[in-house]
Amino acid sequence: MKRILLYPSITNLQDPAGDTYLRFLRKMIFSMSLVRDDIYWYCLIPRYRDEYEDKTRLMKKMLRFANTKHIEIVTPAPPASKGNVDYQELKKVRWQDYAIDSVFLNLPQQATDLQTYLADHSNLSPSFFGFTHFQDYPNVMQCPSLFRMNTVGILDMDVCYINTQSQKDQAIEQAGRTFNVNVIRKLNKIIKVFPTPVLPVKTEDASIFDHDPLRIVVFNHRPDQEKSFPMFCAAIEELWMKRKDFRVWVPFYAKRRVPFEWMITDIPKETKQEYYYGLGRCCVGVSPKQTGGNWTVSTADGLLSGLPYILYDDQAYKQLNPGADIYKNRRQLNKLISFYLDNSEY
Repeated sequence: MKRILLYPSITNLQDPAGDTYLRFLRKMIFSMSLVRDDIYWYCLIPRYRDEYEDKTRLMKKMLRFANTKHIEIVTPAPPASKGNVDYQELKKVRWQDYAIDSVFLNLPQQATDLQTYLADHSNLSPSFFGFTHFQDYPNVMQCPSLFRMNTVGILDMDVCYINTQSQKDQAIEQAGRTFNVNVIRKLNKIIKVFPTPVLPVKTEDASIFDHDPLRIVVFNHRPDQEKSFPMFCAAIEELWMKRKDFRVWVPFYAKRRVPFEWMITDIPKETKQEYYYGLGRCCVGVSPKQTGGNWTVSTADGLLSGLPYILYDDQAYKQLNPGADIYKNRRQLNKLISFYLDNSEY
């Protein structure tokens, strides 16, 4: 099990749901859980006083997953908290209870302080990694002391990702005015460029579906109207006991009902464009036995979005896609789902 500590850096306390770093962390934890089940996240959650006291609850809600644990520490409200590591608050945490392998952060200057603190007050020696986008803020690049502080922090990290090659070149060129050639060589090795610009400044322009199809099985029918939905759930429960490297999206699952452990319901679907786009980026869809309605329409929605379907052995479905994979029982369904999950090129 890989255990990673997430250090907080919250700037938008008025609207935590709109904070770019929180949104990124939520997407990262969610996406990683789809491909790996051996990662556990320790999330340091800022606990504010006075008018911001209720914001802690909202932040914990955004980062609430089965593989996360929240550790609250008292933190002053931004901008006082930005970039500062409060040693007195960290001393209140029983670090001997946490076997931390790595620390993830997005403010490099925090790496030096955290590394020093953990070395002096615990037996932990985690690796440090993360990303930085301080090149997007001219005041950091134009202020020698701020830039120097960020650069020293990067030197204390194992890997620091950056958005583009041009930003890396700019950082290396500016660092060359202060540091010697050996430091620059080390800095060049530590800074890595994202394969694709997955962290734009305006994160609302990005989507977790913008890359390879995720390991998500889709049941885009109406569970409250579909009598065969319990059979589908039973099949997924059996598969979940064998493997946990996938999730199931049920777009029309009733909000008042408690979702299953393997289920996700918060993928955007408010507009037809979002709904069809989400379908097209998933792995495979499942069409149930028709006992309560005509589900060929919802199946057609997925097929037209480019989503392959595993169809129940029914003549109505065969008219939609005569060459589709079909099933008659739970064993056959799980065998086909596993095949699709393991053979993305199929």
